[in-house]
Parts: sequence; structure tokens; C-alpha cells
Amino acid sequence: MFEVTEDWVKAFQSGNGGWNRAQLECIGINWPPRQGWIKRAVGRKISDEQRQQFEALRGRTLSVLRRENRHNHSGPVPTKPAGNTESQSAQTAPDAPTGSAETVPLGNQ
Repeated sequence: MFEVTEDWVKAFQSGNGGWNRAQLECIGINWPPRQGWIKRAVGRKISDEQRQQFEALRGRTLSVLRRENRHNHSGPVPTKPAGNTESQSAQTAPDAPTGSAETVPLGNQ
């Protein structure tokens, strides 16, 4: 198991200073993320697989992953990780409904 830290989350933001929907799903954050999402993510325990996926998804959108998947024929692209999500957390209510954007800038943490 891996414990999410603020430094780790920030180390894997895109070159544009944001995170994509698939990354946030790896750490149990609903899309679009609400203000304060990094603080809510800190301290969560995630699997090593979720950690590796979050890191590998840096700077990549779901559309890019789907396109790569079609070319690689390696099976479906996961859209929801196993583990805790914000909606399962007793500390916070679920985030707003899914939007159409796929990245969130650092300023919306």
C-alpha cells in the first residue's frame, strides 16, 4: 500500500500544471474535482497498482489512452480504479457531476 502525499500528487501533474480525470480516479477523487481535493487525497492508502497508474497517466488524457489501446490491442482502458473514492469517504460529500473537461489546473485544488 502507498500513502498519498501532497508532494507526490504535485510531482505528477502535467507540464501544463494539471491532472487528468483518469489520474484523479486512481486516487479516489471524483471529476470534476472540488476545491481542496489535494488535501482530501492526502493520507489515503492506495494500492501499488493505483500509484503506478497515477504516475503513468501524467500528461495523458483518456482519449489518448483509448487511441493507444486501439493500436496496442491490449484490452480495455480502465476508467475506475479499485479502492476508496470520495463518495465512499465519510469525511466528504461526492464532487459535482462529471464534466466534459479532462484536466484540472493546479489552481483548482
